[in-house]
This record gives sequence, structure tokens and C-alpha cells, in this order.
Amino acid sequence: MLMKPQSVDDVAKAEMLGFIGQMLRFVYDDSHTEDLVTIDHSIASLEQAATLSMNDDLEQGQYLHKLGKVLMDRSDLLSLEPDLAKAITMLERAVHLTPDSSNKKAVFLNNLSIAYRSENEHFGREEALRKARSASDRALGLSRHDIAQLPSILTTRANLFLRCFEQLAQMETLEEGINCLEEAVRLSSNAPDISYRLHDLSNLYFTCFKHSKDSSALQKAISATSEQALSLITDNSENKSEYLGTLGSLFLARFEQDGDVADLDRSISLGEQAAELSPKNWLENGYRLTALGSSFLRRFEWLGNIIDIDSSVSLLVRASNTLPEGRNKAICLNSLGQALLLRFGRLGDTKDLETSLLSFKQAIALISDMDAVKPGYLNNLSWALQVRFTCLWRIEDLDDCILSLNQAIALVSDDHPMKPGFLSNLGDSYLKRHNKLKDIEDLNHAIEISKRAVDLTPPGHARKPTRLLHLGKAYLKRFEDHTKECAYLNEAMWTLYEAVKLTPEGHPFKVDCLTWMGICTRNFFDAFRNVGGLDRAINAYQMAATSPTGEPSLLYAAAMLWAHAAHIRHGPSSQAIDAYSTAMDLVPRIAWLGRDIATRHKDLADKGEEVSEAAVTAIEKGDYDIALEWLEQGRSVVWGQLLNLHSLVDKLCGVNNDDEPLEDVAQHHRHLAEDWERIVEQVRALPGFGSFLRPKRITELRRAAFRGPVIFLNIHKYRCDALILPEMCHSDAILHVPLDQFSIKKALALQSWLRQALGASGMQVRGSMPAFSQSQGGPSFQKILSTLWLQIVKPILDKLNHKVSSSSTPPRIWWCATGPVAFLPLHAAGIYDTTTEPGSKVFDYVTSSYTPTLTALLNDMSKQEFRGLLAVSQPSTPGQKALPETVNEVRAIEKRVGCFNLEWLNGSQATVSSVLSGMAEHSWIHLACHAVQRVDQSTKSAFCLDQGQLELSQIITKSLPFAELAFLSACQTASGDEKLSEEAVHLVAGMLLAGYQSVIATMWSIRDSDAPLVADSVYSRLLADARPDSTASAHALHCTVEKLRRTVGEQSFVAWRPSPSTKSSPLPAAMSTACSRTTMTNFPVSHNGTVYFPDGNIVLMALRDPRTRVVFRMYKGVLASRSPVFEGMFSLPAQGTTEQYDGAPAVYMPDDANHLQLLLEVLYLGREVPSKRLSPDTPSDVWPILELCRKYQIDSLRNTIITRLEEDWPPSLDGWDVLDAQIQSMALIWTRDHRDALRKPTQTAEYFDTSVPEPASAIQLAREFDIPSILPAAFYTLSRISIDENWHIMHDLDERTSQPTRTARWRDLGPQDFICLLEGRARLQGVMDYDYSEPSSNLVDIYYDENPHARSSFCTESTRETFYDQIGDAASDSSDVLGALHPYQAKFHSGHKVCPSCSRKFTMEVHNLRQYIWDRLPEHFGLCEPASDSESM
Repeated sequence: MLMKPQSVDDVAKAEMLGFIGQMLRFVYDDSHTEDLVTIDHSIASLEQAATLSMNDDLEQGQYLHKLGKVLMDRSDLLSLEPDLAKAITMLERAVHLTPDSSNKKAVFLNNLSIAYRSENEHFGREEALRKARSASDRALGLSRHDIAQLPSILTTRANLFLRCFEQLAQMETLEEGINCLEEAVRLSSNAPDISYRLHDLSNLYFTCFKHSKDSSALQKAISATSEQALSLITDNSENKSEYLGTLGSLFLARFEQDGDVADLDRSISLGEQAAELSPKNWLENGYRLTALGSSFLRRFEWLGNIIDIDSSVSLLVRASNTLPEGRNKAICLNSLGQALLLRFGRLGDTKDLETSLLSFKQAIALISDMDAVKPGYLNNLSWALQVRFTCLWRIEDLDDCILSLNQAIALVSDDHPMKPGFLSNLGDSYLKRHNKLKDIEDLNHAIEISKRAVDLTPPGHARKPTRLLHLGKAYLKRFEDHTKECAYLNEAMWTLYEAVKLTPEGHPFKVDCLTWMGICTRNFFDAFRNVGGLDRAINAYQMAATSPTGEPSLLYAAAMLWAHAAHIRHGPSSQAIDAYSTAMDLVPRIAWLGRDIATRHKDLADKGEEVSEAAVTAIEKGDYDIALEWLEQGRSVVWGQLLNLHSLVDKLCGVNNDDEPLEDVAQHHRHLAEDWERIVEQVRALPGFGSFLRPKRITELRRAAFRGPVIFLNIHKYRCDALILPEMCHSDAILHVPLDQFSIKKALALQSWLRQALGASGMQVRGSMPAFSQSQGGPSFQKILSTLWLQIVKPILDKLNHKVSSSSTPPRIWWCATGPVAFLPLHAAGIYDTTTEPGSKVFDYVTSSYTPTLTALLNDMSKQEFRGLLAVSQPSTPGQKALPETVNEVRAIEKRVGCFNLEWLNGSQATVSSVLSGMAEHSWIHLACHAVQRVDQSTKSAFCLDQGQLELSQIITKSLPFAELAFLSACQTASGDEKLSEEAVHLVAGMLLAGYQSVIATMWSIRDSDAPLVADSVYSRLLADARPDSTASAHALHCTVEKLRRTVGEQSFVAWRPSPSTKSSPLPAAMSTACSRTTMTNFPVSHNGTVYFPDGNIVLMALRDPRTRVVFRMYKGVLASRSPVFEGMFSLPAQGTTEQYDGAPAVYMPDDANHLQLLLEVLYLGREVPSKRLSPDTPSDVWPILELCRKYQIDSLRNTIITRLEEDWPPSLDGWDVLDAQIQSMALIWTRDHRDALRKPTQTAEYFDTSVPEPASAIQLAREFDIPSILPAAFYTLSRISIDENWHIMHDLDERTSQPTRTARWRDLGPQDFICLLEGRARLQGVMDYDYSEPSSNLVDIYYDENPHARSSFCTESTRETFYDQIGDAASDSSDVLGALHPYQAKFHSGHKVCPSCSRKFTMEVHNLRQYIWDRLPEHFGLCEPASDSESM
């Protein structure tokens, strides 16, 4: 409790302490620093002064008032609630002690009002705001006639009204605040502090504009600040930073309203000046950084410059770390969330998305429900949730998104300017949920809410096109999915047209509007075959694709839609070529240099097929030059970037400062990429440099064939072709060879067979495990190589007029393959049988090499001084299998080197640094070691050395001035990612990038005993002359492999086939996942618990995993009686010493131990095949057993499995009807039992599709194992399932629907089968008006023609017409024609009186018609070919 002074000395002392306290406060104010010592001394002095005051209430009130103000200063600095509470207590006592007659009481009340407002701002107490209003009213009443005090009190009152508006969102309070401040400015026009009031008035005008969108308020705000407030202060004024920042925010707002980029640039310039002048006070600096970060954010939205969004994120992160908890930090976090979300949209980094969500949630948590900005923040949170839904397909995100938007809408009135935007976003969210759950109510909500949003948006509003787009998409979806009513299509068309019309030229959003306009008019064409609709679609797609702004991925999508529509309209025309050319030019922009390599590879994963599709169109048009340019342009995009930017990659990978934050490293990477692109554009502007670093044209690419022809293989679902770039000295014209007998389906089948053949040979693991001969069943190398020879290689050699060569150096050719052929051994194609006549194999004619691109062949091959050979051997790498033969490899090379320089790094000598140094000093390198291939991060692929891994990223950034030849005697060096067959994602391509002009590598592991022999033979030829010649590597390897073939025999494919000569990599992928040179005898043993009979006379051994072998013991006779392959194997005489295990002969099996166990348990123990009736997993369950049945020719078990499969896929219509009725009954039961499971992911409800057969995997199984009997039922079932019903999306993401949805594993369906499905579905949907030979006829007419007795069996013509009308109405446009007709098979549905005979005849004819349709299913789905692809091979 404060004590009153008792003496005159106390009064004097109180005066002195009060003076000291006040002076210390002035010192603190002038210092602009966080000087806690000064402010603490000020508080202590004023507290003593108040305590020592004499019994004079007025004097004590003054000290208490000063003390309250200093406590408020410390509270603002430290956000300490006790300080603010004490300040309020001091100010309340000061007011209480001061009489109304004192002219100071109004000042005390004014400052008390400020303290109450601060309490509300910091701690959200609504009562404090009421008290502030009351104190302000009293202050105004006491100072109404005091002109000196009134402006200050009116200013405080205006800021109080602003706070009330922020809490209550009542415009009248804001208007009252503006009136107060306008009066304060009028009364103090000549006062020293007039600039403060003008600035505050500007803020109030700005707030009014933000909530009313009244442009006059914004203009007043700019005028009050720029023309008046700034003009009244000097350049050294402490307030200049704040005023500049405010003016920058105002220009940003005007840009957002009018779209004038000059305002945006001025906003950023002012913001940068404000930040530069910002005082050291961290609070003020946080405000300035937030404003500047927001300006960079908006400029990125408009111009798309990645540097702007990086700058925005950096500034806002700094600001958020600076600002204390409260409303200003919430503003900063909200802007940060927006910036991160936009950067995620550009770069795809999920960390940005998750951090964005966290920022929005933190911002919302910092403000109360009464705050005017909260609805907008909830809207932004919903935006982020919607984005995450589109990435992860989690329905919870979409539900939370809708919840947030509904909360935002509930907080605003109908006349709130932001409400239309909230409604539009809500409508779009309902549309997305409809697309996921197929709930018609969601679609109805989407249309209703989106329409309301458009109606509430005033004309000329910048966001109206966005809201029209949302509405148009909802109308279009209603037409597509539910009604097919023309009215909805017309509404969609006019709505989207309006969105396009209202979007200004050059705005990035116009790409979206134009694309959807094209989709809408394309729907018009598809529905009504109106060519005008297709022409309008082409025009819209073209405008979208050629827009100067927009995301590259959106531009690319529009270009592909343009190409498809143009091809439908005009065929392989110039317009289609233009569309594909636009798309091809966008591919490098999609894989933008500023992203990391893994992300770029991900972006390109599905582009290879589309590049191939573009080439198909060019080939059909006869533009072979363009086709070749596109294929080259689409090949190895990422590697091409690195090749062109070798010096830049040096810089990027050199950014490895452990002290530098990852965010700064990533931004530095992107900024270097932006700098590079800007410099390249400047170079291209120079005369003669227009094509600098652009994709090479055919005139340049022809030089790639200076030493022999290059063959591009384009394998696509539409057609397969070879384009030959002939040797330069022979011709300039590109040769075209149509590969009519080949297809992508065959390529995929060969690829699958190759995997199996490698597994059967034991060469998936580099070692010496014995394997069965290929003559014992299963996929054969002979079949693979003969197919490649007859259907690809021989037609190409014939086109080139190549003859059988007797030379030791045959002519050279280079293979450059696309798609799945990129993984097949073209260099070994041929007929391998008993004949010894030359001319049936590719190596009888030519020496084959591979190249990932034509550009790789353009490197300078001029000879330079030979700098020696670096040999690296790793006989015992830590953590890897021992490779003792690597030492013998290098010793064999050492014997051949002679006088040439050889540096051998063996074992621990071969460190990462020593190998890199050696590579920089030597011309050749031989690597005999382990290697790892990482297709997810290609530059992390590495050679395994004694003290670490030598990664590709380290090699490609090293300057290797003498690099010529690399011999990679390591596995996985030429393996790649099948999803990126157009990207040479393997170590060999990396070595080419590093500068090596020739590379020798293997497709898979070779035998240990062969590796030293191959190395010795190759180097004996390369080092035979006075100067080592790396250009002879192809012929050297050709001769070596020929010698190896003669030694081991042509039938030992795995011994000689892995190692073709390469200018670049052999693209066929190695199937190995390890490179061990051990044998199975080194593995630990595990006895099988079920198939191990102690008295058995044969032991089978198989690997369960790379380190464990499983032993089975059984009887030869049982196996021989079931399998002719086993019978033949057991009848062969033993050669040499037969390995024994536990007293019985042991045979090493190349099969998976788990699969072998399944087979043996069925054969020996009589167990049933592991499959459950109506299970969707039956195909995968029986696949391994069928594979072994095929391999070992166990026909009886195969037939048993087929019978089991036919229970799920009946070959007859009667069986189909029984099964279909059962599944329909199951669906009704499921619906009843799961009625409460709607959108309750926590509930353990089963998926309906887990209890019914799945058709796509069944088709895959039937194709692989030649089971045609189940194909009609499987294809028909799949035709009834929408492509949106995707098993993988639903199950992988744990999504449930409210209906008994039947899904398909669409990933399992091959491309050719997908085409068959689409064609069959179209035929079945038009079954009542479609005929295969006469378009004017229909299926009923065909049926009558083939069954004339049926037409005359009805009593009257009207009955016959009734029959026709009813079945026509039932089957027309149905996706399930058999199901639609089925009810009429049991009962005649007619309003007419029909005799019993006709009624019975009616039902019988429906049955006959359904049977007729069923019998023609193979024809509908194209299943009636004379032989399957696998059989024809």
C-alpha cells in the first residue's frame, strides 16, 4: 500500500525521484533499443516518488499516471501481463485521485483507455474493450472545449474504434473512428504531431477499403500518407520507415484491385526502403518484414518468378520469429502460409505444404472469433486442406476443409465482401467431395452454393472469373456423371465462356479457364457429334497452351488436349503437329532446373509415352525429321540439362555448407537456375545465337551418325516404328521402318519374360549358382531373342542393306530405344537353334552399341595424349560380399598394359578421394567393385569403395579433362527405372555426363570366372597399338564376346549376353538388386517344416531371401510322375561330382523358396490351391503356382486351378447369371450392415470389393498364362466399372464410400487390353444401334436375320414392335446390357394386352438375345484373334 509523505524533505525527494523517473523514460524512448535497465530504473524511481508524495491527491495522481505509462512501455516490450495489470491499477488510481476540474483528468482517462485497449489486444478480454470505450467517453466529455487536448483524445478514440471494428466487424464503428480522426486532423493542422494523425487516418481509410472495397477510401489512404504525412517529415525521421511501409501496403492493395504491375513494383520498392530504415526495435522490424514479404508474395502470384516467392518465404519466416504472440504475428503467419502453399504448387515440396497448414492453424489460434480477419484465415486453411486432399486423397482433409469454410461463412454477414469467395471455395470443395464419394447431394450443394457465390459477386470484381469457373465445372460434372441433359451442358458452356471473357489477357488464371472451356465444348462434340464443338475446343486448347503465362504443367496439359482434339478433327495434320510441338517445348520447363533431380524425374515419369505419341503422329504424317527431333528432345531431359549446365552443377553441388540452413541452400539453387535462364536468354538475343542451348535440330543431329547409322525405336500402343539416321556419307534422308508385327504388348511381355529368364538362370545375383537349362520349360532366352530378331532387328538390317560380315570389325550401329524396348537386349537378337549357318543373328552383320541420346554421340572423339589407366578393385568391401576375382581382373589388365601407365588402387587404397583424383589424372578407368543403383535419387547411385561410396553426384561435378573410356565391371551399372525409360537413369549415363566418351558395362551380373577373361581379351585389343585406342572398344568387345560364345556355346546366353559394347549405356536394365559373387553353399540352411521327408531320395534347395536357403526333401518318383521336366532332369546321367546333402543328391532350384513350398505342399500333401472363392486376390495367390506349373509343365495342377478360376469368371451365361445374382444379394446385405459407415473412417467397416472377384488382375493372369475361358466374363465385368473406381486409390489411402462400390486394379491392365476394353464398352453401350458391317442396322436386326423364325413368332406386328421398343429402351446406352435385359427374361412388361403365347415367346427371345450377346463378347472385346501375342512370339 502506498504511503503519503510525512515531511517537506519527502516532498522534495519525491519531486526529485519523479523527475529522474521521467527523464529515464525519455532516455528510453529516444534510444529505440530494448534497454531494460533504463526502464527498470525509471519504474523504481516513480514508485518511490509515488510512495513519498505528501497528502496531495493531485500530486500523487501525477506520479501514478507517469508510473502507469512506464509500466505500459515495459508491458509492450515484454508482453508481461502483471506489468499491464499494475499499469491499469496505477492509471485507475490516478484518475480516481484527480478531480474533474483538473485539466489533467482528461489526459489520464485517455491513457487509461489506451491501457484497457492494450489489455484487449494482448489478452483478448472483451470487458477491457468496454472499459476503454467508457474511459474514452469520459475523456471526450471533459475535453470537449479544450482545443489543445481534443485532437489527442480524438486520435486515441479513433484507434479505439478501429479495435472495436476488428473485434465486432461493425462498419459503423469504423466510420465513427474515421470521423474522429478527420476532426483531430482538422483541429491540429499545424501541430508538430500532425503526421502521426495523418498516418493513423490512412490506416483507418485502408481498413475501410479492405472491408468495403470502396476504391475512394483506398485513394484517400494513399493521399493521406504519401502527399501529406511523408511530406511533413524529414529523411532522418524515426517514423519514415513506418510511413514507407504503410504506403507500400497501400500500393499493393491498389495493385490487387486494378492489376497495375507498376503499383506492385512500387510496393516492393517502398517495402525494401522501409525495411532498410527500420529501427533496431525488433517489433517494428517485424511489421516491415511482414508487409514486404506480402508484396513479394503477390508479385509471384502475378508473374510467377520463383525468386519472388523465395524472398517472400524468407522475409515472413524472419518476421514470424521476431513478432511476439498476438494479432500481428497472426497476420504474418497467415501470409507465410499463403507463400508456402504457392511455393508448394510450383515446386511440389511436401514440407512446404505441411508447414503451410501449420502456419494457418497457428494464425487462427492467435485471434478470437470476434476478430474481423478470422473468416479469411479459416478460408486460407481450407485452401491448404483442399490442396493436401488433391495430393493424398484423404477424405478427412476435404471434410475439414468444408468445416472450415462453413465456420468462415457463419462469421460474416450476407453483405460482407469476402462472403462470395468463401461460398465459391465451399462449392468447389463439395464438387471435389462428389468426385470422390459420388454423392449426388454434394454435387447439388456445389451447384447451388457456387451459383450463389457468382450472384453475390459484383460486376468487374477481380475474382468473378474464378467463381464462374467453379460453377461451370459443377454444371459440367452434372452433365457428365448424372443427367446427360443438354441444359446442364449449355449452362456450363456459357458460364465458362463468361469466365474466359472476364479474365484479362496475360493473367495466369486464363489458362485454367480456357482449358475447361475446351473440355466443355469437347463434351458437346462427344455428346452430339457436333463438329463445331470440336473446333471450338481446339481453339480454346490452343489459346491456353500458347498463353505467355501459366504453370508449365497446365500449359502442357492444354497442349496435349489440343493435340488429341486436332488429331480427331484433322488426323495427323499440321495442326496436330503444332500442338505436339508446343507440348514438346514445354517438357524441359516441367522438369525445371531449379528443382532437385529426384523431383524432375518424378515430373517426367509419365511424359515418355506422350513424347512417343507425338512421334507417332509425325510419323503418320511423314515428318520423320520432326519425329526424330521430338524423340531426341524427350530423351534424357534431366541428364541433358546437367550436360548443358556442367559448370552450374558444379556450383549447385558445391553448396554444401553444414552451417547454412537447408532453406537457404535450396533457394540458392533455384536462384542460380533463374540466373542461368536469364543469361541464356540474353545470349540468345545476340545475332547468330538464337538457337543457343535449344533442342538440336535435325541438321545438327545428323552428325551423330558420322561413324554408323543410329536407330531410334519408337514403341507405342498405337504403332511401332524404327527411324534410322543413316551414316552421314551415305544419305541425308531419315529411313522409316514400320514394325507392323511388333506391339507394345509384346514388348512388355518380352520384358516380363526376360525377368523370369534371368531368375531361372540364377543371374539375378552375380555368382556361380548352377541353374537349369532353358530347355526345361518356362520363358526361354531363345524365344525372346528370336522375337526381337524377326520383328525388329532383321527388318531394320534389311532396310540398311546390311550383309553378313566376315570381318573382325563389322559395321557399327547404335540403338536408341524408347519405352519397354529400352530394357531388351537388341544386340543379341537372333535365331538360336541347331543351325550353324551365319545370317540369323545380329552380330553376324554388325557391331551393336547403345546410346541414350543422339547428343551423346556428338561429343568430340578427337584423340589426345593418353594419360594412362586407373584400375580400381575391391575384393572385400566392408558391408558387402567378398569379390576375390576383382584382383585377378586387374592382374590380367596389368599384363596387357606394357609400357603404358597403370595406377592400381586395391582394397583400402581405393578411397573416394583417391579414386576421384585418379580419374582426373587418367584417360581410362576400370572399376571392379560393387555398385548400387538408386532410381529414386539417380545422382546418389554409387560405386562401393573401401571407405565409402563414390556417388555419381561427385563424379559429374569433377573436372575430368582426359576422360575417354570407362570399363564398369560392376553390377547395376546399366540398370534403370522402367517408369523413366526415356531417362537414362543409370551409372553409365552418368559416366557419359562426366565426360567419358565410351563406356563398357553389363546388363546384369556375369560369372565370376568369366570377368577376368573378358577384361583380358578386351584390353589385349585396346592396348595392341602404339597408342591405346578407346574408339575401338566396341569392336574389341565384339571380338571378345564372339570368343566367349565359342568357348561356352551360344546356348549359354547368360555367360556372353550381358556385355554389349557401348558408346553409352546398354539401356536394357540389369535385373539384379545385388552384386554378390558367392554361391548358394555359403548361405545358412533352413529345413522346410512341411515338405522334408527323411527317407526322401532327392533334395531341392532354394533361396527364401538373399541370405537364407531352404531345403526340401522328397521323392523323385512323385515329382517325375507330375512333371515331364522333373522326369527329364532326374533321368539325365550325373556329370562329375554330384553335390550331396544329408546323404541325398542336391539340386539348386532358381525359384523362390516360398513359391516352391506352395507347389510342393499341393503336390505332396494334397493341400488345396491357396485361393478363396470370390476373393479379389485369387489371381495373385495362384500366380506363382501357375508360373511353376508352366515352367515344369505340371498340366494337371494347372487345369485344377483353371477350373477354380472359372467359378469366379464363368464361361457360360447361366453361370454368369447365378454369380451376378449372388453378388447383387451380397451388395444388399453389405448396404444394410454398413449403413452407419458413411464417412466414418475410424469405424472398422470392410470394403465391399474385398469380397468380390477383381477383373483387371484376372485379365492380366489370363493373358500371362493363356486362360482364354475367363476373359469374356472378366472383360464384361470390367466394362461395368468406372475408371474412377480405383482399387489402389481407395485401399492405399484407406478411403471408404457409402455405397457397395466395386473397384478395379486399373494399374494391372495392360495398354492393349485397355484399348480392347474401351472398344468393347463402346460396342456394348451402343448394342441396340450398332452393327459391325452395316451401320444402319442394329443388333436385333442381325439377330432376326440369323434367326428368321423369331421375327415371325409373334402374333401381331404391334407385339413385335413392343418387344423391340422394350428391349431397346432397356439396353440403350446401358453400361450393363445383359443386366438391363435380364428382368425381361422372367416377365413381359407391357401395358398392352398380349396373348400368353406371345408373353412366353417374349421372355424366351430375351433369353436368346442375351445368349447371343454373351456369345459375341469375345468379338466385342477383340478376343477372337487367331493367336495371342505370347503365342505368336
